[in-house]
Amino acid sequence: WVVTAAHCVVVGNGVEPYPPQYFQVRVGSVQRTIGGKLVQLKRIIVNKSYGNFLNDVALLELEEPLVWTENIKPIEMANEEVPSGEDVIVSGWGRLYTNGPIPHRMQWNTLKSLTTEECQKAIQWGYDSLICLAHEQNNGVCNGDTGGPL
Repeated sequence: WVVTAAHCVVVGNGVEPYPPQYFQVRVGSVQRTIGGKLVQLKRIIVNKSYGNFLNDVALLELEEPLVWTENIKPIEMANEEVPSGEDVIVSGWGRLYTNGPIPHRMQWNTLKSLTTEECQKAIQWGYDSLICLAHEQNNGVCNGDTGGPL
């Protein structure tokens, strides 16, 4: 199984996922288009409570089980809220800047976590079900990073 953002796999603004055969998952590589292994999807499950970017989670069932290696490992799931001010590492192949190029190699950045109250004050989007992160101006995530790991 692979965890991603629901909005990455649903049709338009709805909750129905695209057919799983529309997607492949590249595992075991930090390169966007080469290396590792491409795995077909068997099924996509979107969180039943997904809507308007809330509960924005989907599970991707793979056609074949992954074999754990140095570059293919399961993630650790958090079981508590991230404290305010904690460093959180984000990664992805999103654009390097607004309307900029898409990198070939995975990028990463360190952001700071905010409490629900701090998030509400900063951007009026303080929901208990969200992880809210702060970044310096022009140094955060960009289009294409969504669905990636924290």
